[in-house]
Parts: sequence; C-alpha cells; structure tokens
Amino acid sequence: MRTIQMTGFLTALLALLLGFGFVSLTYPGISASAAGGIGFLFLTTVLPLLGLSAILLVPSSLYLLKRKVREASDISGKVWKAVWYFNLTLSSIYSVTAFLLAVWYVRFTFGS
Repeated sequence: MRTIQMTGFLTALLALLLGFGFVSLTYPGISASAAGGIGFLFLTTVLPLLGLSAILLVPSSLYLLKRKVREASDISGKVWKAVWYFNLTLSSIYSVTAFLLAVWYVRFTFGS
C-alpha cells in the first residue's frame, strides 16, 4: 500500500512539474502552431499522468481510512501520514472533478 501511495504521489508531482514546464514555454507572441504543439504535449503527457495518479490514489486512499489497513500497511510515521493526507486531498480533488465533468456531460448531452 505504501508503494501505491508513493507511486501515485510521485506521478502527480511529475504531472504538475511537466505541466508548469509546458506552460512556461508559452508567451504572448507565440505562434498558433507552437501553442498547439504545447497543448498536444499537455494532453498526451500531463493528463494521462494525472489520470494514472487518480486511478492509484482514490481507491488506496479511501481504503486507508480503515485503521486496521493503516496498521497493516505500516502507515504510522509522520512522513507517511503526511503523504497519505496529501494523497487524500488529491483524491478528493480528483473525485470532485470527475463528478463535475460527469454532471457537465449529462447536462450538455441531454439538455437542460
């Protein structure tokens, strides 16, 4: 469980760093083709990494809400609890985003 938590955390961190790196390549006078290429890189690297992070973190973070599972997985030190709390926050953000996207999809697909 600790491996899943750390992998999800590092994947989210890598996605954020790559996202900031890609956004920093843009500037006001950039050509449309270059901006499109940066957008394509963003869509093909950052979003899949965030999706992988969500797939890893949401179930494992919710599973770690049980005290017995945390004790069995040895999530007891300050560092591991901090990683778990951060991952729980990320899981909440992922879940709310997925819910809002689903509501948006249903609303615009089937009408208001």
